[in-house]
Amino acid sequence: MSAIRNPILIELTRGALVESAHAGVVAVARADGQLLGGVGNVAAPIFPRSAIKPLQALPFVESRTVERFGLGPAEIAVACGSHSGTPRHVAVVEGLLARAGLTPAALGCGVHEPFDAAVARDMIRRGERATSLHHNCSGKHAAMLATAAHLGEPTEGYWLPDHPVQVRIRCVLEHLTGCTLTPEVCGIDGCSVPNWAIPPAALARAFARFVSGTGLTPQRAADCGRVLRACTTHPDLVAGAGRFDTLVMQRLPGKVFSAVRGPATARSAAIDW
Repeated sequence: MSAIRNPILIELTRGALVESAHAGVVAVARADGQLLGGVGNVAAPIFPRSAIKPLQALPFVESRTVERFGLGPAEIAVACGSHSGTPRHVAVVEGLLARAGLTPAALGCGVHEPFDAAVARDMIRRGERATSLHHNCSGKHAAMLATAAHLGEPTEGYWLPDHPVQVRIRCVLEHLTGCTLTPEVCGIDGCSVPNWAIPPAALARAFARFVSGTGLTPQRAADCGRVLRACTTHPDLVAGAGRFDTLVMQRLPGKVFSAVRGPATARSAAIDW
């Protein structure tokens, strides 16, 4: 791996002093792989974490799971999201599972309190405990489970790297990024599914292909378009009120697709020039 050090991109201050400094990397690429600009080591693999949720959701659409269970853009959007755990988010995820004949007990994402602080406080006041439905990744997991149910695959262990659900996702990532993803670059995400280390330059190329359809079959390009439109039509389900992804897609409708993931992870974005 190259010894290039990533520069400080963000400094947080308290009073007149810098309290913490955060290094980062930025890559801007065309769909053909041409790197238009970069900051830091864009060739060193990183774990994109939830920034690839829109790509992980592609088999959900390509397999026609959406049609099989009478789902729509809202369910596609929440499958791409790191949602805030509001009642609306929970209802959409629970409805997705129910349409596929599944219950929240099938989710393997774990439990954390809602990202939405007001919702979390209200639950504490009422003495309610968070469930797996409140986990920001529950939409992604629900889509994975529904896809397995539609294709007649086991729903148990759907998060394991060798499960057909995860094999399909790896193939999508390899196709869009142009990388060969081997076990040596496989880690486990915070919600238990595999996460693959990919260079930022390749991730930038993947999202350029995702939004433009360049180099994709007509069907895959159309399915990428469905995912993109679902997210930009329901930006509130991709993140939540007051959060960056939701705000930027609401204020620049149809112009910017943004996928940040969780409180502090990788970010992916695509812009309609």
